[in-house]
Amino acid sequence: MKIRTFYFYFVFVLILLSCNNEIYIDNLNNENNVATRAIKAQTTENYYYYYKGTKQYISINPSKRYIIAKQNIHTSQCNADNIVREFANGNIGYIVETEATGRFLSSDSTTPLINDSNIIAIESVIGDSILLPCSNIFYIKLKETTDITLLKDKIAEIRCVIEGKVETDNSWIRVSCNKYSRMNSLDASNYLYETGLLADVDPGFDFDFKSSYIPSDAMYSQQWGLNGRWGIHPTGAWDITKGESSITVAVIDQGIYTQHSELNGKMHSYSYDCSTGTSVASSVYQNHATMIAGIIAANHNNNMIAGIAPNIKLMNIKRSSTSNTGATSLELHANAINKAWQNGADIINNSWGSNTNQHSAVLESAINNALIKGRNGKGCIVCFAAGNDRVITYPGNCNPDILVVGASNSSGRETSFSGRGNELDVLAPGEGILSIDATGGTFTDSGTSFATPHVAGIAALMLSVNPNLSQEQVSTIMKETCTPVTYYGSGWNKNSGNGIVNATKAVKVAAKQYSIIGGPYVHATAKFYIDYAPEGAEVTWSTGKNISRMIYHKNDTIEYYFDFDTRMTTDEVKAKITYLGQSVNITLPITIFNEPQITGVQRIDYDPSADNRYDLKVSCSDPNAIITWSGDGNFIDFPYAGDASFMDHPNLYKSVTFFSSGVHALKVKANNTYGSDEYQFQIDNMTSLYTFSRKDTIGTNKINP
Repeated sequence: MKIRTFYFYFVFVLILLSCNNEIYIDNLNNENNVATRAIKAQTTENYYYYYKGTKQYISINPSKRYIIAKQNIHTSQCNADNIVREFANGNIGYIVETEATGRFLSSDSTTPLINDSNIIAIESVIGDSILLPCSNIFYIKLKETTDITLLKDKIAEIRCVIEGKVETDNSWIRVSCNKYSRMNSLDASNYLYETGLLADVDPGFDFDFKSSYIPSDAMYSQQWGLNGRWGIHPTGAWDITKGESSITVAVIDQGIYTQHSELNGKMHSYSYDCSTGTSVASSVYQNHATMIAGIIAANHNNNMIAGIAPNIKLMNIKRSSTSNTGATSLELHANAINKAWQNGADIINNSWGSNTNQHSAVLESAINNALIKGRNGKGCIVCFAAGNDRVITYPGNCNPDILVVGASNSSGRETSFSGRGNELDVLAPGEGILSIDATGGTFTDSGTSFATPHVAGIAALMLSVNPNLSQEQVSTIMKETCTPVTYYGSGWNKNSGNGIVNATKAVKVAAKQYSIIGGPYVHATAKFYIDYAPEGAEVTWSTGKNISRMIYHKNDTIEYYFDFDTRMTTDEVKAKITYLGQSVNITLPITIFNEPQITGVQRIDYDPSADNRYDLKVSCSDPNAIITWSGDGNFIDFPYAGDASFMDHPNLYKSVTFFSSGVHALKVKANNTYGSDEYQFQIDNMTSLYTFSRKDTIGTNKINP
């Protein structure tokens, strides 16, 4: 009798559970619920999710829930202001207020919202002032593929559904919850992770990744970001390269207007639209992406603007927050990054982000793959905008190998809106930036969105001259060749990072084109330094026999003290620059002198028949010395009247004419910064013989002219 009664009761409970649609979220906390017993029912004060195996505690908003519905259910709480997402399949996601008890009510305030047939799922909302909804999708990664059967049983137990695998990374499995699941997606992801079967888990937050720009309608007549005092100074880099077609920058954005005249011949053969899973249609484009593309690679054709790397290729990757597959925003953005590096992108420009403190393992896995696996293991250069909310936005702040780019203005400071923080790497022009638009013309706008492509363009130039650089090396060079923001001085700080990027310096270092600055004419002491030496370079100096001692002022600057017996000699300064494990040797020939030394006066006859005129040349150790003439008053001097075509230093030549015959005394003096020398001599105008006598030499010498 007891067995029969128990059997009847068990069947009745099964029928009740399978037929009753009026399931309240509150009831999931029932101690008899198997899933609840397993996870001990989180409270709004003690909610968490797993990130890299560690609990991340979060604050759940007790008065809001995120509704995913098949269509607009026209409740009083569903309007344009609270719709978070309009899905490609026609569904919508919106945030509603709840009663204090947590019950979700429809517009008549009596019928539970969960009973509405249009409702797909009801999920939690994180935060207060900044709201982040939890989607009904979460992601799991198995430790062992053989555990899939056991995992399926666990998923079925909590009434969730395996939807499939992430398109671009099959190690991640997509799982969905619905309003009849025994727990929401956040609880379900935690429950499954705590089974010990998973290598990783992603709760699937519904991130709202926004473009990082500040709207503006002002027009500028020039690109200050390139040629202004506080621009990126690309002209020296262009002397070396304007990019190579073998280098590709992927622009993950809202679609490039590829028909713009400034982008002729620029587009890579591969493109991808995250919302459709196909190539980007030619009709799909927006200003934001087109401006980014123009900054990076607009043609140098004397028409409109000049791009930073006009000879490289652009890959058009259209990002999206929805698709017909049901994938979440984070999954679609992960697909965009994976598609970029998997199809040959060298640099990935990301001018988007979300102001949130939460994480996505799926998205970060894609970024990590690009940084490590891209470019056949050398790693893609991944650039992210710092954001325009004065904090570093996600996911730019998730990985130290990402190049995070803030915005600078034409005064050489960070802009008022630019993201600040420990993750900031560099600044680039981002205020009043002129570029091309989606109508075929030009447009001016502001934001870290437009600072980021300056960095992507410089990286493209660097890889054009040295494609063997690793992702880490490109990032290091970029940061260590910045122009410091004067207000903060040299070194990193959270407001300006390492400073404003310098294209010429970065490309010269990438190409290992160093030079020694100093001389070539030097005195008893002289300073030399390495032009464009990055902060982290090690410089070893050496020179010839004339060095008595040296002083190192800093790593890339040295002061030599020269010691020599003669008044002029030649030598050379040598430097060995070691940077990022590679060394370059360079040499600078120098001429060392103190005060000038006159070694003689030579007669050069312009017109031999003119016996009273003498054309003279002074031999002096310093050919740039100032030469003055004087004598006994029996002659006049005037500028050299002879053939000037062979004169290398006109100041050394003089013509004189004598009033009378006889012996005439002359004196020539040479002056420079370091001193002077005087040379006295006589000319016998009767015999056409010179008589020379130095002021510091005893006796005379007669030399036949």
